[in-house]
Amino acid sequence: MNKISVIIVNYNTAELVKLCIASVLEWTTDIDFEIFVVDNDSAEREIGELATLFPAIKFIQIEENIGFGRACNKAAEIASGEYFLFLNPDTQFKNNVLKGFLDFWLNHPDLNIGCIGTAMIDEHSHPIHSAGKFPDRVEYLKAKARSLLQRVLFKTYRNKDDITTFTRAYQKVDYITGADLFLSKENFQQVKGFDPDFFMYFEETDLQFRLAEKDRFSFLIKGPIILHSQGGSLRNQHIKMRVLYFNGLLTYFRKHSSPFQFNFFRFCWFLLDLPTVVQKLFLIRKSK
Repeated sequence: MNKISVIIVNYNTAELVKLCIASVLEWTTDIDFEIFVVDNDSAEREIGELATLFPAIKFIQIEENIGFGRACNKAAEIASGEYFLFLNPDTQFKNNVLKGFLDFWLNHPDLNIGCIGTAMIDEHSHPIHSAGKFPDRVEYLKAKARSLLQRVLFKTYRNKDDITTFTRAYQKVDYITGADLFLSKENFQQVKGFDPDFFMYFEETDLQFRLAEKDRFSFLIKGPIILHSQGGSLRNQHIKMRVLYFNGLLTYFRKHSSPFQFNFFRFCWFLLDLPTVVQKLFLIRKSK
């Protein structure tokens, strides 16, 4: 029986997946593990190349793009590991990450751990977004208003909910990003996995919110080193990313708010977004 199941979702990112798998194989020692690659209807040639290069990897081919969370659920249903690591294809191990995560989990039974992750780095070894606070409707509206003021006053406002660095061996956080989410199969099954209503974005936040309701908490830990290049399938599709992000956010608030709170948030967001929409329509009309 494998101790850890590493689960990677691929959508037209075969080159990144190759690097990711190669780094897992290179750095992982002294632990039994398996790797799943779930392909969300990428070009057939891509998955064939991966299967040839890594014959020991377990591939799941899906005939449509069902999104991140549902694809992860497919692998989790048949994975044999006692623990899962959900790993983005645009990540690479820089040390024995699996052992670091597992050792921390086993050595801290008193923490009521729900999930753990590490403070990831970019190509220049700078810390990047790895964890944060649960989304709050009022804070998101404030951030939207600040964004509007920023364009008017040319000021920059820092996102205070973003967590990139910490000084202790570990830090309790609300959520770990889905790029390197480590948890036990027991915890995953306790909340019935990722909610299939999410396509992309906020599914990992929702899962950890539901774990927190069961007194299972998330921690950012030192030790494991993961490079996150943030070069996934939507890297150059900024408009699509924004639409998927906002849809994920709305789904999250719809599930964790009353109908009145949810509809009031949507109305306020629309009012704050209206100047931007009008400006873009004016520019489009002017360019004709």
